Amino acid sequence: MHDSVRRVIRTAALVGLPPALFISWNLFRPDANGIDVWGYVLGRDFVNFWTGAHLAVEGRVSEIYDLEGFHAAIREILNPRQGFMNFSYPPHALLPLAPLGTLPYGVSLAIWLGLGLGAYVWLVLSRVRAPRSLAFWLLLAPATLMNVVMAHAAPLLAVLMVGALLLVPTRPVLAGILIGLLTVKPQLGLLIPPVLILLGAWRTFAAASVTAVLFVAASVLAFGVDPWRDYFANTVPFQREVALDPNPFLGILLVTPYSGALAVGIPDGAAMLLHIAIAAGVALSLVPIVRSDRVRHDMKVAAVTLAALIVTPYSLAYDLAIPAAAIAIWLAARPDAPPPVVVAAAGLFWAAPFMGMVTMAFASLPLTQAALLALFVAVAREALGSPRTAQAGLEPRAAVA
Repeated sequence: MHDSVRRVIRTAALVGLPPALFISWNLFRPDANGIDVWGYVLGRDFVNFWTGAHLAVEGRVSEIYDLEGFHAAIREILNPRQGFMNFSYPPHALLPLAPLGTLPYGVSLAIWLGLGLGAYVWLVLSRVRAPRSLAFWLLLAPATLMNVVMAHAAPLLAVLMVGALLLVPTRPVLAGILIGLLTVKPQLGLLIPPVLILLGAWRTFAAASVTAVLFVAASVLAFGVDPWRDYFANTVPFQREVALDPNPFLGILLVTPYSGALAVGIPDGAAMLLHIAIAAGVALSLVPIVRSDRVRHDMKVAAVTLAALIVTPYSLAYDLAIPAAAIAIWLAARPDAPPPVVVAAAGLFWAAPFMGMVTMAFASLPLTQAALLALFVAVAREALGSPRTAQAGLEPRAAVA
């Protein structure tokens, strides 16, 4: 691991720490009863995962995709003052979540955080030869801290997405299985099928397709077809409305070009056209990167994961943990110092999540969106630029314990 990489990760984590602590204290600090200042249960987004799992285990699946019914269930089971929340994931996501629903909320939350953070650090450290101190800086990264205070699934989703893409050249079937499991958050996978086609990864494509079909079929066997009907009838339209017209809190969490355009005052229609234009440009620029034999595979993975959050109209600050893992692996595995433009862009991206919430809330400045796009451009520029830089290590380093 080059010293410049260690410095940029450490410095960016420290720069991002003060706004992370400030926002976490002011938005998420719990009282003696475990309720935060906005009336939400400690673990915020985990409330959705646990309640969905708990209702599924109790045979109350029909309430999960009934928007008002799910909200009423949260208030009944956990907190009568809880603000509105909905379970936005498709029914097959309930299968891996179900064991958590059999345990008390606090125990499940502790397992969820421990499992997610442990798997996240393992993902990075198992792929590169780097000082073990990297684990500390990964845990202190703003995107990681956001997943702690909001108890979201991004660390586990990073294991599925980044792990799968890294395994495509060496373990194609296992990579496909992980991609099939990633369908629990389908908007993250919009680019994966064309990327697999560009790579000629047909075994991975087939394994992913079979896994997804079997995963969905297992949910139908477990819960019937009604949850799927209700998911498409109720949840999908609601999530579309949320993405296109976010509430103020969600607005400062979104990291898409569309949300950034809205923040600076561009009207809805023009903002969506701008988003589509940027997303199309990013997707098209991936084609020569993914197809090139000169570009090392872990660099391709970094570019794809960054692009995945740009092209979808619904990605949030905690999702940045996914490309952060890919960027850390790529930077730590390279034998040379990154170009200055990559160092600057990576530092801004690493520090941005909480800082971007501040700039969006107080100045309507989409800092995180700019950081995400800038890092993609920097990675793409290097990948398509100097042959010497791109060829340094054609494959990712072998995993080490």
